[in-house]
Amino acid sequence: MTSVYRVGDFIDLCTGPHLPHTGLVKAFTLTKNSAIHTEEQEKPSASANLQRIYGISFPNKSEMKEYKQMREEALKRDHRLIGKQ
Repeated sequence: MTSVYRVGDFIDLCTGPHLPHTGLVKAFTLTKNSAIHTEEQEKPSASANLQRIYGISFPNKSEMKEYKQMREEALKRDHRLIGKQ
C-alpha cells in the first residue's frame, strides 16, 4: 500500500509512515543518494534538477551504532563480493 504524505508544499508518495515531527529523531544516517538531470543539460553540474537522498533515523545513537555494525558485518558476507573473490 502506498500512502500520500504532505508537509507544507512537499507531497510524498511512499510506503511510510512519516514521523509526526522531527523532534523524535535523535540520530540519522544517510544510506544512499542520487541525482538526475534533464536532457537539456550537456554535463552534470551542482544544479541538478532532482536530488534524492535515502536515510534511516533512530530514536537514539546506540541503535544507530548497532545498525551500522550489523551492516558492516552483512557486507563482509555479501555473496556478490564473495563470488568474485
